[in-house]
Amino acid sequence: MPSAYITEYFQQALDGMSFIIPAGREPSLAVQKITLSGSSTQSAPFNARTQFVAVHVDGPCSVAFGANPTATIAGTRIPTDGTQFFGVTPGDRVAVITNT
Repeated sequence: MPSAYITEYFQQALDGMSFIIPAGREPSLAVQKITLSGSSTQSAPFNARTQFVAVHVDGPCSVAFGANPTATIAGTRIPTDGTQFFGVTPGDRVAVITNT
């Protein structure tokens, strides 16, 4: 079954000149794996320090964010093997659902 991998970050990485680069600073705060299905499935709450997440999927899906989110196929879509970054609120969750 396809999955969504949610990597939680506190801050962005810096290059050798102290310029921000578009990547999370490792080590990440947490990584969650959610199996994609035809029903909306929520992650665990984000870490209290999480400011943004990288969502990578190995199957097409839609996502929703919030305190108690429900993903629908009308939501933000991520294609197969896609990775997107999202700013989030600590303690919130992401919900995912398979999309074509």
